[in-house]
Amino acid sequence: MSKLTLYILFTLSLISIFISISSCDSINGFDREEFLYTSSNDPSGNTIIALSIGPQGQLTQIGNIPTGGVGDADDGDFDGQNSLHIIPGTTYLLAVNAGDSNGEVGVTEGNGSISVFQIDSKTGFLNRIDQDPSTPSIDNIDSGGVRPVSISSYNIEGKNWVIVGNQYHNPVFVGNSRVAGLANGRPGDSGDQIRITDLRNITAFEFIDGVLFSPRTLVVYEDGLNGGPANISFSPDGLKVGVSTWGVPHFAEDGLPDVEVQLPSRIYIYDISISESGLDLINERFFEKMGIAGTIGFSWSPDSEFVYAANANLAQNPVSLEDFGVTVVSTGENPALVNNSEVPPFGDAACWTLLTSDEQRLYIASFALNIVSYFELSSSSGLSLIQSLTRQESPILDTKDMFMTHDSEYFYVNGPLMSHTISIYGVDKEGLLNEAEFSPFLVPSAHPDDVNVSPESQAFLGLVGY
Repeated sequence: MSKLTLYILFTLSLISIFISISSCDSINGFDREEFLYTSSNDPSGNTIIALSIGPQGQLTQIGNIPTGGVGDADDGDFDGQNSLHIIPGTTYLLAVNAGDSNGEVGVTEGNGSISVFQIDSKTGFLNRIDQDPSTPSIDNIDSGGVRPVSISSYNIEGKNWVIVGNQYHNPVFVGNSRVAGLANGRPGDSGDQIRITDLRNITAFEFIDGVLFSPRTLVVYEDGLNGGPANISFSPDGLKVGVSTWGVPHFAEDGLPDVEVQLPSRIYIYDISISESGLDLINERFFEKMGIAGTIGFSWSPDSEFVYAANANLAQNPVSLEDFGVTVVSTGENPALVNNSEVPPFGDAACWTLLTSDEQRLYIASFALNIVSYFELSSSSGLSLIQSLTRQESPILDTKDMFMTHDSEYFYVNGPLMSHTISIYGVDKEGLLNEAEFSPFLVPSAHPDDVNVSPESQAFLGLVGY
C-alpha cells in the first residue's frame, strides 16, 4: 500500500467519524526565548531548521544546519513528541536522526542516531559536537535502536542522564479485521506481521560536556503488540520516567475503529534507580484501555502524580470512546484513569500536548483538521475545555508539535507534513490564542524556488526554543 493511499485512507476514516464525529523553562537568561528550532527529517540528510523570534513573535530562518544523520520522512507519516531536546540549564541541543543509518561512523547500519549541538546564545547558530574524538570526522552516536523519536534528560546528583525512545515502526490495521491488512511496516519486514525485535526500546546515556557516553538498553518492547515508544519523559521530581506507546490503531473501511481490531496503546511508568552500573528503570507498571490507540504526546503534572495524554485513534465499535481524546492517568503503584475528555471535533486525531510554565493550562494539537484545543486545569487532574481553533491556511493532516515562549506571550505550531509552515499566535492573559495576521510562516528551506517540498522529502520533527 502506497504512502499516498495511507494518507487518503486516514483522511477518509476521519471524515467518516465526523459524519457519524512540556512545560518549557527558559535557559538563555532572558524572559523570552530568542530562537526556535525544528528538524527537517529529510531522508537525504537531516537538518536543524534554526529561526529567530522577532519582537512581535515573527519568525526569520537563520540556518539549515546538517545533523550528519538521516531523517525518515520517506517512510511515511509517523509520530513522536520531544524529538528535539535542550538540556535544562545548558546550551546543548539534542536531535534524533530517525532514518536508517547507512555509513555513519560508529552507528550500526539501519539504526538511528543522535546529534548534539551547542547553541551560540547570541546568534542562535549551532555547532555540532563530535561524539567520537578518536576519528577524524565529526560523528553522531548510535541511538541504540531503530527510528529514535523522543529524547528526555534529567540531572540526578550532579550527573546528566539522557534517555532515547526508539520506536522501530508505527503499524496500523486497515480493513475490517486484523487479517485484512497491516500497514506501515518497515522495509524488509514481513508485510502481514509485527516484527519481534530488541531494536524497539529505551536506551540511556550519560551526558558529560556535550558528549553522550555509555549507551545502555533499559527496556525492550520486543513483541510490539502495544507499539513502540512515541514519547518519553522524566517526571518533574526526577523520580520516575513515563513512556507512551503507539499501540496498533485501526483505520476501518467505514471509518469506525473497532475495539476488536485495535491493539491498545499504553502509558508505562517506571521508577528510577541509580547504581554503579548507571541508570535503571524499575517497577514497571502501565495503564491501558481497550479502544484507545495512537497515544502520542503526554505531559506530566507539576507534582509528578499524573500525566495528561493525547489519544488519536478511539474505537467506535461496539461503543464510542469519543470522550477519551485526552486522558489523565495516575502514576503511582497502580496507574489508573482519573479523568478524561473529548477533544473536539471528535475523531480529529488528538496527538500532542503542551503544559504551560504556569502549570495551569494544557494545549492539545490535533493532526487531521489542524485544531489546537486549550484546557484549563482546575486541579492536578481537572480539565475544562476553554478554546478550540483551526490553524489558518492549513491543509488537512498538518498539525503536530507546539511551543510556547517562557513568558507565555507567543505560541507556535508546526505544519510539518503538507505545508511545511509554522503557525504563530499571541497569547492573552487568559491563555486564549490569537493567530497573527502574518501567520503561518513558510519555512524557506522547505520551499526552494517557492515550491513546497513533498511530505516524503521533509516531515518536520520537534519544536523547541532557546
